[in-house]
Amino acid sequence: MSTAIEDFYSRQDLIGFAKNFNRRAALHAKFMLGEKLERDCDDNEDLIVFEDLHSQHVASKQQDYAVAVFPLLRGYQLPAPSQRMSLPGLVEDGLEQYERLLKSRCCSKLPKGLFELGTESYRCKPSLYLHSDYIKHLGDVFGALSSGGALYTSSKESAHPKICFRDTGGPPSSRLSQSKTYATAFGDKNTAAAQSFMRAAGRLSQRTFWGFQQVEPHSAWAGAIVRNEIAAPYDKWPSRAHEKAVFADSLHNTTSWNAWPEVDHERVCFELMCDFVGIHPDIARKERLGLVVKVEEPPCIGFVNGAVYDCMRRVEQNCQGQSVESIASLSHTNTFSLEASLTLWPSDVGGEKDSTFELMKTDSCFDEQSAEDVLRFRSVSEYMVVGVWFLCERDDPCIGADLGARESAEYDAILI
Repeated sequence: MSTAIEDFYSRQDLIGFAKNFNRRAALHAKFMLGEKLERDCDDNEDLIVFEDLHSQHVASKQQDYAVAVFPLLRGYQLPAPSQRMSLPGLVEDGLEQYERLLKSRCCSKLPKGLFELGTESYRCKPSLYLHSDYIKHLGDVFGALSSGGALYTSSKESAHPKICFRDTGGPPSSRLSQSKTYATAFGDKNTAAAQSFMRAAGRLSQRTFWGFQQVEPHSAWAGAIVRNEIAAPYDKWPSRAHEKAVFADSLHNTTSWNAWPEVDHERVCFELMCDFVGIHPDIARKERLGLVVKVEEPPCIGFVNGAVYDCMRRVEQNCQGQSVESIASLSHTNTFSLEASLTLWPSDVGGEKDSTFELMKTDSCFDEQSAEDVLRFRSVSEYMVVGVWFLCERDDPCIGADLGARESAEYDAILI
């Protein structure tokens, strides 16, 4: 063992970690072999590690993707009509039991606010984005669940803990207020410009936009094209799948796109973002998720709720040729105020790189009459999740808040 590691961790810490890791690995192995699981008082209550589920394992029946996973959680109760329940229903029930038993909140890259504005915008609701026709393996079911951990809550003892945080208040505190829709930013640009931007936006990920290690169709062929081992087509790619494969592989290379045929790069970038958050592109289009980009340093790409995206498009179309100040003033006359947005680091145990939420103050989303359906806390500001961004670094200057405040005296804002 190196001296540096010994200085940082005690020997006892490392021995304890090894024991816990081996116990969990042994329990997983017994489960997969169909052996009876026996727990002792030292076993962790939470044996579900969502990062382990980002795989291409296949089940014979779709319900097994849930029924084989959630019983690892102590206290889990299989729903009585489970054989008649759909997979999205079983997963949603399992996550609700997970959150109730652990008094925590799952951190998802597909929060409810991406699909529906309203309360519980931060919750993971698989019924909104899972469809049996698009589920081929385990990663399709659990790929949206972040490996970064759980959301901070104000109290572990409360039956309905609040998700609270402190607004830093220092400009800039939002990516959305500095962003454009992809159509506006790159609609008139060629594929080489999109490639350059996506390389910069995806620089923090070894696998770029793949949420888990998946085998992409045509990846070997695309790699050979990018490495100049075989010649690229002269005027057109064989299919849309080939376009995506070459574009995705080229993000790991320095080869310029200028000598290759053009592609529909907005569609390709949309699908790459879908891969990252864990949703099928057809469902994302049906739910009207909007692709937005922040071009200035540090660059980033993300999804926002369809209603917010429509507002951004109206602002951009009405403000062509106008100054930034005019655009900002016009956004206040629309349904949403982009200046009321806030970028939040949502995970309590995530590393130095993770995805982030885009929030918006509720009073900028609802008029006085519809606000009756929204939880009201007079002493703090209320925000709802309206978007998700690709990976960023924890010290990104555009992150306006994190979930470091646990008690009421420490926070001045909550997620609804």
